[in-house]
Amino acid sequence: MEDSFKATGLECHYDKFRSRRGDYAPRIISLSALFLSVLLYRTSPLFFYGSFVFFLIMLLFEIMGRSPLGLFQWRYASRNVWARIDPFDRIDRTLVVMAPLDHPLPPLRAKTPGTNGSRLPSLLLVTLNIALGMWLTLMTGAHLLYVSSEIQRFFWYIALAVSTLDLAAAAVLIVRRALGRKKGVSENESSQLATLLLLGERFSRRRPARTRLWLVAVGSDSAGGIGVKRFVSAHRRELKGALFLFLDGMGRDRPLTYRKAGVLFPFRSHRSTLKLMESINQRYPHYRLQMEGAYPSRGGFYRLLSSGRHAVILSSRFDKERSREEVSRDRVNPTFLRENTDFVAHIVEEVDREARSRSR
Repeated sequence: MEDSFKATGLECHYDKFRSRRGDYAPRIISLSALFLSVLLYRTSPLFFYGSFVFFLIMLLFEIMGRSPLGLFQWRYASRNVWARIDPFDRIDRTLVVMAPLDHPLPPLRAKTPGTNGSRLPSLLLVTLNIALGMWLTLMTGAHLLYVSSEIQRFFWYIALAVSTLDLAAAAVLIVRRALGRKKGVSENESSQLATLLLLGERFSRRRPARTRLWLVAVGSDSAGGIGVKRFVSAHRRELKGALFLFLDGMGRDRPLTYRKAGVLFPFRSHRSTLKLMESINQRYPHYRLQMEGAYPSRGGFYRLLSSGRHAVILSSRFDKERSREEVSRDRVNPTFLRENTDFVAHIVEEVDREARSRSR
């Protein structure tokens, strides 16, 4: 990416940092510990009740994109690669176009390429464990009140039967982790980087009038958006009030954006930019922009929204007319990659046009 940015005539920079790998291991540990806490509850009710509550909190953090247990994982060198294009007039707006360098974890229930897994399994799992925690609270109260051991054992059997679902979820994640290592990398997992380079080539020759444009390839996106966090914190003053456009898989038939992002508590995308994208789609209907509800993300885009940034995501999707064989290959279509890149370029130009009109 560094060499390619320089080939377009841009001055390239990078920020080094250390990050853990995006992995299922912390979630597997949390789910397994929840099951073991229930299994061993009878040996020491107070201790294992506290253990259950602790790992339930850890599981909630994992599903919400933060990973306290990930702090204990081995750290690896990573970096954000970025280039900045200053306007030929004064700076009235700042637009940041981001794309992940690494590949996000496959969702728990994968669909066809260009779509995302459902939020339902995570919501059911969290609801189940919260209900199980309430049941353990009742059991702990019965233990402190010296309720008969037969009733306590009956309560424990119920809790153990329910907690086997945590063990099953951990087993599913272990299988997903093993299969993910064998999974080949598709072309579309890097198509957003091609879009960044095409934007750099275009706007290095024809700079915006009053909009500073950042082109950022962020590392460690699948590890809870750590690359996004490092980049925003390193350039906090320069990015104050900036608009963030996050790209993810741009080589399919038509552009796709989402109104919300998150699993447990979805955050809303920037409404004004969504309206701007809709207006561009009306003026240029050949793009055929699709809009959907919730994007079950725990990566960089979710981190932007959860930290209060003005952000939208843009991905792409195959047409329904495509055969299943074509969809399963997940190949980049050069024609539609160019079209989707032109759509992003129209967003940049429209943001710049609004900046000029406001300054007048």
